[in-house]
Amino acid sequence: MWDLSGLTSEAVSSQILCQLERLELDYRHLLVGQGYDGANAMSGRQNGVPKLIKDKAILTLYIQCHEHRLNLALVDVVKSVKAAAEFFALMDKLYAFVSQWFLRRQQMG
Repeated sequence: MWDLSGLTSEAVSSQILCQLERLELDYRHLLVGQGYDGANAMSGRQNGVPKLIKDKAILTLYIQCHEHRLNLALVDVVKSVKAAAEFFALMDKLYAFVSQWFLRRQQMG
């Protein structure tokens, strides 16, 4: 699918632009918006993905994904409520256990 040699802003932006070119989309003149999560590679102002894409598509604006911001806020709130934090820690462990169980079952045939 996508060849990301790393999760650097250069690698991610390069792949995004390659895919837009592959689809023959005129992103240089028609791309007006981009939204990503708040990861450093995605949101860096000086050399993050939005800046590197804006260098090629000058009309585009960057907006951080509000759903991701809400999720980050909710995670912080849950961490402050001991019972909720313990519940979600248990859910994480249960998810990991079930995921590994399915993988092992598939490998066994």
